[in-house]
Amino acid sequence: MSQLLSANYMQSLPAELVTFLTSMQSQFKALNERTAHLESLAAENVQLHAQLANVRQENADLRSQLLQNNVTGPVPSSASLPAPQLFSDKTGPDGFEYVYIPRSRRIMHSEVHRSLRTLSVDTGRLLDINFPACGVIGILVYVQYLEEFKSQLASAKVSLVNNFDPLDPKNVADPKFANLSVSGLETQALVLQNARCLQALKFLRSHLVLPVAHFFV
Repeated sequence: MSQLLSANYMQSLPAELVTFLTSMQSQFKALNERTAHLESLAAENVQLHAQLANVRQENADLRSQLLQNNVTGPVPSSASLPAPQLFSDKTGPDGFEYVYIPRSRRIMHSEVHRSLRTLSVDTGRLLDINFPACGVIGILVYVQYLEEFKSQLASAKVSLVNNFDPLDPKNVADPKFANLSVSGLETQALVLQNARCLQALKFLRSHLVLPVAHFFV
């Protein structure tokens, strides 16, 4: 405000008035900055609501498909089972679980497969490999294979990333999301996790798609 007045005129004003005008100018500047910030948050909120609506719609469509097919667990194709297993009673728990292990650098899916094979891991029993956070690898396995897989990792001195939550907003490390609020990061974490799930389903054998989708939902 005081900048709108000439220097000569300012010099003619009492010191108290100059101080007052300078203070008012600072307050107006702070108010403008706050207004701009609120407008930015409002725009971000609209964008996040749209993203969240898309995620919810995708999940709703997936649930609808699951209900229509009445799938509740993994049902391996009989053509893929050896004869002794085909005619034996089904034993053990059903379901799937992600195992999270650390990584020290960027790594490709093929390299993860090769490295695990050197540890005598049957990679044919791994359903998905993804990278949900910097320094973390997620590996989806059958629950029936879970303990054996963990034992193989332990024998090779590969530690587990326990209590890892792929929906933790701290996992959103892309610099383009650096200015998002906490709620914005939470929504973005959900969007990214949903994308990883859909990507995993694309590469599964047909008889596994719905059971794994049921697990994701």
